[in-house]
Amino acid sequence: MDHPRVLVVDDDVDVGELMREALSRWGHDVTLATSGREAVRLISHQIFDAALVDIWMPEMDGLQVLDEIKRHDPALEVVMMTGNPMVETAVQALKSGAYDYLIKPLNLDEMQHSHAAGPREALPEPRGALAAEPALRPPGGQGSGRWLAGHDAREGSGGHGGRTPTRPC
Repeated sequence: MDHPRVLVVDDDVDVGELMREALSRWGHDVTLATSGREAVRLISHQIFDAALVDIWMPEMDGLQVLDEIKRHDPALEVVMMTGNPMVETAVQALKSGAYDYLIKPLNLDEMQHSHAAGPREALPEPRGALAAEPALRPPGGQGSGRWLAGHDAREGSGGHGGRTPTRPC
């Protein structure tokens, strides 16, 4: 089986590299984008099984990236990350289709524990360009912290374009 493909989107290169290193150790094929525009280009040309997206980025913030990802691939699981947590932003992200919302600094030990908590067979089957429909996912529950280990079969897509965070990081 191919490794699940994860897109990490963060304008902080150090955070992105840290995430790439950790996720790679856990058996994922990781692609790093350092801007929202780069992420949108990548999702239009490649297929990913999950995405980790920073909310506070210049030019195109993470909520706009989330909307574009959901327009392109409603089944793609997106986990939002922020170092400036605001309840309104978290609610907006989850309503727009985010699977979970993580607070920076990220605790890799907790992420690894969440990742290891689910059985390996619960990882999504990597999707190919000819996949007729999204992979069925066992129940996991939104916000369960098991975004890579267990997935839920939620329906609907974002489509809340134009919403942006109310204050910069």
